[in-house]
Amino acid sequence: MVRPSDRETVFIQGAKADIAFRCRGQSMRPTFLDGDLVFIRRQAAFSDGQIVAVMIDNGLTLKRLYRLSDGYKLIPDNKDFDPVTICGADAEMVSVYGIAVARA
Repeated sequence: MVRPSDRETVFIQGAKADIAFRCRGQSMRPTFLDGDLVFIRRQAAFSDGQIVAVMIDNGLTLKRLYRLSDGYKLIPDNKDFDPVTICGADAEMVSVYGIAVARA
């Protein structure tokens, strides 16, 4: 069992969120659990390794995002899930929705 105090703190001091959504699935455990409320600040800029809400082909996913020379690498926190690399022409279907600033 994972207790909230055991999880990485996801909170940016003084940050304001524009939207919140419920996390679904297990790919971001232990940082985010299924059902956690995730607060997102809308912005396209991000730092490599930051937890980002990403739109891919009209679906929203939450992952650690890294830039590649010709695309992106999406890394789940749960080691049971594989990273996803999106390169070349497929990278055009990726858009950064915003960054995770808090969780409840």
